[in-house]
Amino acid sequence: MEKQKNSSGCCSCCTMSIVVCVLCALTCCWGIGSVLLSPPFGPNLGRNATECFDSQTLGTMCVCPRDQICAREWYQVVFLLFSRASAYFSYPLYALLYLSMCRNLLVWLHKTHLGEFLPSDSHAIHSTAGIIVGIEVVWHSFWHMMRWGIEGNIHFLWTKVTGITGLLCLCLSFCIVWPMALGLFKRTMSFEVRKRLHYLSIVWAIAMCFHAPVQRIAVIFGTAVSLYAADTVFGYFYRTHLTHFHLTRIGNDLVEIQFDLPNSGFNQLSGSFVYLCLPWISKTQFHAFTAYHHSSRPHSAIMFVKVAGDWTRTLHARLLQPVSLPGFVQGPYAAPFNVASNKAHIVAVATGIGITATLSPIVQYAKTRDVSLIWITRSPQQIEHILHTVDLQRLQWSFVFYTGDEPLLLEPECITTKFRKLLILEGRPDLEKVILAIVEAVTNHKPLPQSFMMTAAQLYGRMLARSDIETFLVLWQRALAAHNFQDILKTGVAWTMHETQNVPRVASPDAQGGFPEWDMLTPEWDVLVHDPLTTPRWSAQPNDVSNGFQPQSISLQGFVRLITGLQGNVAVLPEKAIEKVFHLLDTSNCGEIGADVLENATNILTQSLADSVERHAQHSGLAQADIHTHHSHALAQGLVSDAQIAVDMKDLVHNVPISPGQVTEWQLLYCGDSQAVSNTLRGIHRKHGMAFAEEQFHW
Repeated sequence: MEKQKNSSGCCSCCTMSIVVCVLCALTCCWGIGSVLLSPPFGPNLGRNATECFDSQTLGTMCVCPRDQICAREWYQVVFLLFSRASAYFSYPLYALLYLSMCRNLLVWLHKTHLGEFLPSDSHAIHSTAGIIVGIEVVWHSFWHMMRWGIEGNIHFLWTKVTGITGLLCLCLSFCIVWPMALGLFKRTMSFEVRKRLHYLSIVWAIAMCFHAPVQRIAVIFGTAVSLYAADTVFGYFYRTHLTHFHLTRIGNDLVEIQFDLPNSGFNQLSGSFVYLCLPWISKTQFHAFTAYHHSSRPHSAIMFVKVAGDWTRTLHARLLQPVSLPGFVQGPYAAPFNVASNKAHIVAVATGIGITATLSPIVQYAKTRDVSLIWITRSPQQIEHILHTVDLQRLQWSFVFYTGDEPLLLEPECITTKFRKLLILEGRPDLEKVILAIVEAVTNHKPLPQSFMMTAAQLYGRMLARSDIETFLVLWQRALAAHNFQDILKTGVAWTMHETQNVPRVASPDAQGGFPEWDMLTPEWDVLVHDPLTTPRWSAQPNDVSNGFQPQSISLQGFVRLITGLQGNVAVLPEKAIEKVFHLLDTSNCGEIGADVLENATNILTQSLADSVERHAQHSGLAQADIHTHHSHALAQGLVSDAQIAVDMKDLVHNVPISPGQVTEWQLLYCGDSQAVSNTLRGIHRKHGMAFAEEQFHW
């Protein structure tokens, strides 16, 4: 059963913020008292202290518990107050830096009643605390070094343990905090480099434990670090599982990854992310990605990886065809976007690849609440592959606004069966109008405006009227944009040789959704993985499949397997259609096509398509545009005949009032990297009082 909290994630976050601020204020007062109070509560030795004889503080203050923090002048006392108060203020934040990263402990706590008071986004807390500590370290160090310099004791920086550890922490903080926090570093440094620098926090933590007296910082900070270390060890040995992955390269910047669910801990992926390690890319790197259950394979999950850094770029470049390889998955852990809202109605908005973090929680929410989806993307491959792997029928309404230029390729079954719940529209939406239309339709049990249906039907009609040759041309242009032609040719030739040698096909999922035939030593590896690694355990050694002979022709079966692999899991072109294209290209009827024919495939098929359209128009009297219009009207009439709406979208938004009580029962969620969309949704939140939460990609 879905866990429902009594308070929203935002309220928990506010509560946590208040608690942390109170703790910081209390420890700051403790720090001030550690300078001003007299023994046994503080180091102020008063008027009779010999350490401060002939000083300006004589008769009032003498703070000199040890050489490093000895203040004999008024300005020294002020400098000491600045440095000590800031350090004590940050004591709770020091602990929070590491406690917020105890992901396994937090997963367990969120299953208890204590989870009602914990924020859902521990990473946001970690980031905020890190920035404050980064500033505090500079402030704290500046006043200590200023005081030592004036006193002539600057040598404390390299002669005292406090000075050495403090200088080390100061230098490390610049490497740990600011590459992860500032946009300048994010734009100029890869994530992998910034992540490696972030691991210097281990050295920073050890140095901090020896920076001040053991009875204070070492106990407070050491306890948090020890919990984090124990949590990390537990996650590494007990929540990291070896499994099989099926990887498909999609377009220029996307990889689809399906994997068998481990037996332990993966029953509930809703609103979760996992850490992925592919040892044949890097044995040491774990990267976080949102995963969700495959709609038709109950024992499999799926994630989408967008090219963003060195690791993802390498992964994308190595895949020419779908391939099955082993790897490790750790988790699952609660994602920041998993806001356990207490609202009965939810509108989730996503842009681009943010849909992957959105789908997991909303599909689960849809079992008990009214959930609608608005997704804006320019990638046709994202739309095609995600609609192929997730079932949105439980949602009230799903809007996909396609802003790209390439034609969409959807299976006819997907169009005809999902249209009533899923509308694909071209162009950017007016978010306020669409959201209020959803609120009105769901709250008052009304259908959506007919204009939505007619607009979507026009796009669907064009897709249904597209011929096999047109579909192939779109696929082929995508393949040429995503791959080098020589790589495509070599892969087709290799498939031809494998078919000739009767090598088995790549394993496909069985009825239970698993991949039982996957084998990490399958002979297909040298064909499917581009430039494979030479690591013996994780990658196959490239074989010379042609035994010294390098053919340049592709057979029918080789061509079928090549195109099937290029279109991935979304089989918009069946095998018979691919064979038809092959015969059009094989003008000599010799049963194979050469490199020159393959390279000129676009021109050959375009001319063939033009001839076919001309012949069809002569016989039927219909031009291609008329065919599209016919399909559009037929589809639209069949789907909106039972929805006679008297008002269009403009009338609905501007003439039908939305009561404040309606919208305040709704929750807006946003996931993506568009600041413009975020600002628009925040405006809707302020104008109409709808609750709002978001997750943006700032890593």
